[in-house]
Amino acid sequence: MTPKRIWEAEDAAAVEPILRKWLDDPDETTESVEATEPSSIANTVRVGWRARLTTPDGPRVFEQQAYVRERDGLIGWIRIVCTGKIPPD
Repeated sequence: MTPKRIWEAEDAAAVEPILRKWLDDPDETTESVEATEPSSIANTVRVGWRARLTTPDGPRVFEQQAYVRERDGLIGWIRIVCTGKIPPD
């Protein structure tokens, strides 16, 4: 899931252009990225991060959680959920 789109990639090469378009914004500056505590449920690992940004509309923060399964030493399956960019408290 990315903003306004749910998609499936056929291979790893198909992932980069989607994420690059989603994450590249010349009007934003990433101030920090902090890892959240990972955990596992059976064969699925949850990892996460919180990012703080400066945008034309002021400071923003977002958090993402990724659920990942490994296959042959690579990511074979992943789901990422995001809060969206919101003003910090």
